[in-house]
Amino acid sequence: MALIVVALIGVFLALWTDDLFQRSTLFRPDEGRYAEIPREMVASGDWVTPRLNDLKYFEKPPLQYWTTAATFEAFGVNAWGARLWPVLFGLGGILMTAWTLAVYRGGRTAATGAAILASSLLYLLFGQVITLDMGVGFFLTVGACGFALAQRSGASRGGRLAWMLVVWLALAGATLTKGLIGLVVPGLIGVAYLLMTRDWALIRRMHWLPGLALYLIATVPWFVIVQQRNPEFFNFFFIHEHFQRFLTNEHHRSGKWWYFIAVGAAGLLPWTPLLFAAIGRRLGRVADLFVGTRQFDLMRWSIAWAGMIFLFFSASSSKLPGYIVPAFPALAIVLALALEKMPTRAVAWSLGVNLLIAIGLWFAVPTIGAKAGAKMPAEQVALAMPALREVMAMLAVGTLAALAALRWQRRTVAVIVLSISALFCWDRVLNASEIFRDALSARDLIEKTLNATGPIPPETPFYSVEWLDQTAIYYLGRPMTLVSGFDELEMGAGLEPSKVVATTDEWIRRWTDGPPAYAFMRRTTWQHLQAAGVPMRLVAESADKVVVARR
Repeated sequence: MALIVVALIGVFLALWTDDLFQRSTLFRPDEGRYAEIPREMVASGDWVTPRLNDLKYFEKPPLQYWTTAATFEAFGVNAWGARLWPVLFGLGGILMTAWTLAVYRGGRTAATGAAILASSLLYLLFGQVITLDMGVGFFLTVGACGFALAQRSGASRGGRLAWMLVVWLALAGATLTKGLIGLVVPGLIGVAYLLMTRDWALIRRMHWLPGLALYLIATVPWFVIVQQRNPEFFNFFFIHEHFQRFLTNEHHRSGKWWYFIAVGAAGLLPWTPLLFAAIGRRLGRVADLFVGTRQFDLMRWSIAWAGMIFLFFSASSSKLPGYIVPAFPALAIVLALALEKMPTRAVAWSLGVNLLIAIGLWFAVPTIGAKAGAKMPAEQVALAMPALREVMAMLAVGTLAALAALRWQRRTVAVIVLSISALFCWDRVLNASEIFRDALSARDLIEKTLNATGPIPPETPFYSVEWLDQTAIYYLGRPMTLVSGFDELEMGAGLEPSKVVATTDEWIRRWTDGPPAYAFMRRTTWQHLQAAGVPMRLVAESADKVVVARR
């Protein structure tokens, strides 16, 4: 049995880390951005003021920049080093979820929860791409699970203090990764749980004095130093990036009130039908959630944890799929606990629905391809569609195998079989994403440029005209002079206007009369400038973008 457990853990780890080395292309905007900022930290030696394209960038705190920059320092600048920390954060969240379930319910339930979390589509995806969502999700998971471990029945006074200090340190990590939500979201979860259980004694067991001291020691120094060096930091980071982003649609990331319900339903696959079955079984007992208790209730804590994340971000005017990643460990705990009491028939029904979803999506591939072809290069979409059909077939076979295990009353085996099947499916999807590298990254174009020109001297101007492509900056390995179209670098461009060109007309004058230079732009921009008579020599091109040189 021990060998089987080790083998299963090895399979999960292999599938979780496979894409670290299989996918070598960074996609825009997030992967380019969150690899380029640490690269510039290493190049400049300034680890206090984050910069993107050599312009001040205060949208997020620096913790993940620091970890990635440290990896670059140790192993060189490369794609796997940039993706390493989301992978480690994701694995850490799985481990913390399993640990909590093991303490409360034993090894079998822990294995179930870990398998569900590891194979949920959205959780796996954000563990393989470079964003800050998995990082903040990890710290919020450590905080929420640590709190549950501190409050469990039978915890010693020393053990409770130790776990609560871990909780406060985790909140500091979340704050240094993504800002004030590192405090606000856990606070909302705590309030929701207190209202559900009325266990007011929890407030006294927070260890406020040592906890707050640890939190402030961990977080305050960077905020103070960066403010001293950059007087504009406070207003932009706290007012603009927190309150204005939450309350307004300035970043054009709006969505309907049900946006995160849809994202969550798709992202929890293949476990979505199981969640609906669990919800259906509890609908008649909603009042039970609000019965007072003095014993810590892991199920209600996890419901509050997931619910508050969905409600908080649904209320925001800025919505992106990754925002609800921190809710997935809570959903995995809810499902693992629900499976202990769920009748076999209900589990089989859920797997049957999952089978129908896989078959339905297999038949829907042509429709999916037609819709995707309207937004992406049609030839690349055509290459990806067979892989998508292969994935749906694999998921259907895995579901059938899980149903067979369930028939023999092997519920844990059924969960693990479906989990491994889903992991193979999502891994295939991620590997197939390389098909879109030309459309979603400037890597190939920059490599063609450098092959054609040889090393470009640092003093030679390299412009990015009316477009910010973060991957172009990363693969070029140096800042580009932005021409109009500053996008997320509007603040930095305003603070250091000498590093940018405000208008295309001004750039044309500088380009025409200046020294030899290069420019990166969309193909449509190039065609427009050609028609206007701007002197340009084509150096390298792809389907939608070009690099040109001054004649």
